Amino acid sequence: MLKKIVHILAAAAMTTVTAGTFASAQDEKVYLIDFVVMNDGFDLKERNAYEAEIAPIAGDYGMAVIHSYNLTAHLSGTMSDAVRLNVWELPSPSAMQAVINDPRYAAGVPRRDEIHDMESLTLYMASSDETGQQVADKPVLIDLVVLNEGQEAAARDAYEMKVASIAAKYGFEQVASFPVIQKIAGVGPEQPMRLNLWSLQDPAGMQKLGADPEYVALENERNAIHDFSQLTLFFGQARSE
Repeated sequence: MLKKIVHILAAAAMTTVTAGTFASAQDEKVYLIDFVVMNDGFDLKERNAYEAEIAPIAGDYGMAVIHSYNLTAHLSGTMSDAVRLNVWELPSPSAMQAVINDPRYAAGVPRRDEIHDMESLTLYMASSDETGQQVADKPVLIDLVVLNEGQEAAARDAYEMKVASIAAKYGFEQVASFPVIQKIAGVGPEQPMRLNLWSLQDPAGMQKLGADPEYVALENERNAIHDFSQLTLFFGQARSE
């Protein structure tokens, strides 16, 4: 598990989630999916410095990052300006409100808003039974799944099982999956089904997978299930300090 904790949600968004959707599940562990977008003139150097300042505050309330990847290529879909993905583990939704109420966090809000594009930065709340481990030494495929209207999760699950066995031939391994409960903020898809993280031997495996006859044969099924105008893919690499 990473020792540094990334930035916290905007106060208004956090208050809405804590008081609303999760009011009946305050003791349940949840996960925060955070697609980071910087303002012009700022980059990951400033982001890292900000995270170092916020880490002691977030850590006091049990919040920890379990996945953190710098986004090296935007492959399709939305959020083309995102530069990092973080997935946090929270002991309960109430941990977010506790951070908001901490005066140390409030003191850092001006710097947060200076360096981040808070309108584009996209946040989701999720659950998970497959949190996996940080992928430290391989590229990662970040797969935010969006279904066509009227499609059910069962159809994606069946499709995913077929694709996973084909993709394994080219070095793909699914390492984590986070079903999305609610969008909190930002410009990403409104109702993604889940975030999947895949480790890769080589990004070139994507082209090999795309040309595989078994994968090609699934085209009609794939197109019927997914909204490819919204389904979002990135390559990522474990962050380094």
